[in-house]
Amino acid sequence: MNDGRPQILFLVHRVPHPPNRGDRIRSFHLLRFLAARADVHLAYLSEDPPPAETIAVLDGLCRNVAAVRLGRRRRWLAAARTVGLGRTATEGLFCSGALRRLVTNWASRIQFDAVVVFCSSMVQYLDARELKGVPVVVDLVDVDSQKWLDYAARARGLRRFLFNLEGRRLRRLERALPKRARAVTLVSQSEVDLYRGFCPTDVVHAIPNGVDLDYFQPANTIDGEREETCVFIGALDYRANLDGVSWFCEHVWPQIRRRRPEARFELVGSRPGVVARRLGALPGVELIGPVEDVRPSLRAAQVVV
Repeated sequence: MNDGRPQILFLVHRVPHPPNRGDRIRSFHLLRFLAARADVHLAYLSEDPPPAETIAVLDGLCRNVAAVRLGRRRRWLAAARTVGLGRTATEGLFCSGALRRLVTNWASRIQFDAVVVFCSSMVQYLDARELKGVPVVVDLVDVDSQKWLDYAARARGLRRFLFNLEGRRLRRLERALPKRARAVTLVSQSEVDLYRGFCPTDVVHAIPNGVDLDYFQPANTIDGEREETCVFIGALDYRANLDGVSWFCEHVWPQIRRRRPEARFELVGSRPGVVARRLGALPGVELIGPVEDVRPSLRAAQVVV
């Protein structure tokens, strides 16, 4: 029995807590917004068991919560299989028979008023016969196909071929969404314009990310003398972030250092790999890596990149 509130099925490709990286920040705040207005039945994929704090937060927001495990090796085998079948590697990486069965089970028992799908990788679960006729909202966040096509433009050989293949197939998936979704949402108007460039439609909308200014309270002054510091904050294992920071370090940072020899550029973010460590060895660049709270880094910097 429900209390008259709308029943929403929310499918996410990654646990939406803690909100400490771009996709989790967006999916968590979307979840919190929906939970204040409806009974949310959340299902997400996870390689590792969620921590107790995450379970407590999600249980406090949702009517039902299900974490479906994905094995790392099986994910890549599934990706190879879906590519061989003419689909995207993205779908294979987030393909789970257990999640399909869960969606079918929930949809056979619960009369959902809407389905919210987070990212293109989860669109495949809309194929459940029990969801036929249920209104769907797909939050693509960004036009993922363009990311892969951009990667291809900078790659060579087999990688170029595979990136192009993924980009073209993802674009085919994205182009088909208006036929099955009441709304497709993206993070900015520029992404909407990009999407409409290959799929003219009036069902696509820009839903920008916001900033919690109670939590991220700007500080005009800090204790002590402020140093000449630039900072970049973001996941340091994400190719797009690394491309941007690498470009900045190659084309912009040397000019700043010539004018401000004492200036420092700090890289703050999770899971820094080889590229981040290489950048951290450049003159005036410091790899900070993961921190518990990004606010001190933001407040101490004169410039945020």
